[in-house]
Amino acid sequence: MKGHVDPRHVAYAIDVLICVCTYNRPDQLRRLLLAIADTLDPAQSRGRVDVLVVDDGTRGPAEHAVAEASERFLGEIHYHHVGSSNVATARNTVLEVGTSLAPWLVFIDDDCTPDPEWLNSLFEVQQRTDADIVTGHVVYTTPPGAPAWLHEQPFCDFTTYVDGEEPTHGTTANALVRSSFLLETGVRFRQSLGNTGGEDMTFFDDVKKAGGRLRYSAKSVVYEELAPARRKLRYHLWRQMWLGNNMAEINRHTHQWTRRRLFLRGGKWAVTAWTDALGRLRRREPPQWRWALALSLRGIGLMAGVLGITLKHRP
Repeated sequence: MKGHVDPRHVAYAIDVLICVCTYNRPDQLRRLLLAIADTLDPAQSRGRVDVLVVDDGTRGPAEHAVAEASERFLGEIHYHHVGSSNVATARNTVLEVGTSLAPWLVFIDDDCTPDPEWLNSLFEVQQRTDADIVTGHVVYTTPPGAPAWLHEQPFCDFTTYVDGEEPTHGTTANALVRSSFLLETGVRFRQSLGNTGGEDMTFFDDVKKAGGRLRYSAKSVVYEELAPARRKLRYHLWRQMWLGNNMAEINRHTHQWTRRRLFLRGGKWAVTAWTDALGRLRRREPPQWRWALALSLRGIGLMAGVLGITLKHRP
């Protein structure tokens, strides 16, 4: 396997560092840390595996969760409090601290739990493709009694790719990153997007522009159970509007599309959402009115973003 030379020639004591950004979700963080401990099989050890928790919320609750979970780990859980309420600042702290501790960083979100083969599957694709970054799959789950429309309509869909191929986008909820690539290129999360969101999308775009090899692991899965607030229609309506709005915010940094083209795309989404629903109704199929409303709001959010109206990201 080809290797990148670390420009700092760091003699790492840790082989793999699992990295978690958290924001005022101590119960979910505790659940995640215990689940990670359960996936680390000493019989299939990849050397020393530690965990880094970067706390961007109120100091105290997350620190207590780390202390409780530390008893279950063979390695160490490193805790850093930032408290910036800026997700890009928290993620960049992960990169700065993480690259000084281990040659491989693994990202997972604090509201997720990993499949038992999550880590092994990321490394299997990396070793097969010599990727600098491998991103995996996220499955959104709901408990019994949650609204059926969440899965009957595409609110919980997540884009998938062929195992080992280069994905169009990646996710920081499930990713393996080579530290030496970050040290050599200086790729970081864009600070200016820390409050609006989109710092993760531009991160993977910047990785590609810097010559990074990005690949997808179809077998590496993490699960995110939607919290009660995220099972409500008003949340998903807001989320789709924010997604459209954030697309315009990202474009202000990447300059990929003209403002006119983006505005027309938003208008097209707003209109075709309803024409598609009416088409399904004519075919005697479920019209998916909730999804039509959500998709039209995504278009409205995009048009609003082009006009300079910015919606802030909600953790």
